[in-house]
Amino acid sequence: MTAITIKGGVLVSTTGESRADIVVDGGRIAALDQTESHGSVVDASGLLVMPGMVDTHVHLMDPGDTDREDFPTGTAAAAARGVTTVVEHTHSHPVLNQDDLQEKRSHLEGRSNVDFGLAAHVWPDRIDEIAGLAANGVCFFKIFRCDTHGVPGLDPTTLTRALTEIAKVDARCLIHNEDNERTAEAERRLKAAGRTDPGLLAEWRNLDAELAATENSAQAVLSTGATATF
Repeated sequence: MTAITIKGGVLVSTTGESRADIVVDGGRIAALDQTESHGSVVDASGLLVMPGMVDTHVHLMDPGDTDREDFPTGTAAAAARGVTTVVEHTHSHPVLNQDDLQEKRSHLEGRSNVDFGLAAHVWPDRIDEIAGLAANGVCFFKIFRCDTHGVPGLDPTTLTRALTEIAKVDARCLIHNEDNERTAEAERRLKAAGRTDPGLLAEWRNLDAELAATENSAQAVLSTGATATF
């Protein structure tokens, strides 16, 4: 890999801004403020030089039905706007076990324009897969509290089981909080009324459903000691 020297830019870091030239070699920052340039030179005069951003919530649908987006196009868009790492979790072809994870890694070989991590989904009947997936490097576990996108929601008992396993292996999870019974009842009512207008979404995936599931999930997180984001 050829070295690159980024010259003339203003470096933005956690300590503030400073004028600095940067030498990148082997994909890593090798030196700052070198008087001698190495490899090709990028003139960054008048520009800010910043660390790459990380997007931890990306759906690129790859492998699976990629009509919506795939890894080459999605990660090209990310790179174009300064995102150098994404964490992907698709609902159309979710990672449920270690074989799925390996299959996805193999499929994505050479298809990403940025660094990436992969998340796994928690299925009600696949709680025992959590430890193996965590050991093999998934970034986090996605949990739904309602049935959506073809993904089954976890009821309170199953949620507690899942969070207990996640806590055991010191993993992390992202919980989508919408109470399944409330959203299902709202869907039945809206369909019976023949509603097709855009306003039905707020009544279907309603605030009461979110609050009920969030309260229950928070209690489960506290009782199990799991690390979770809502």
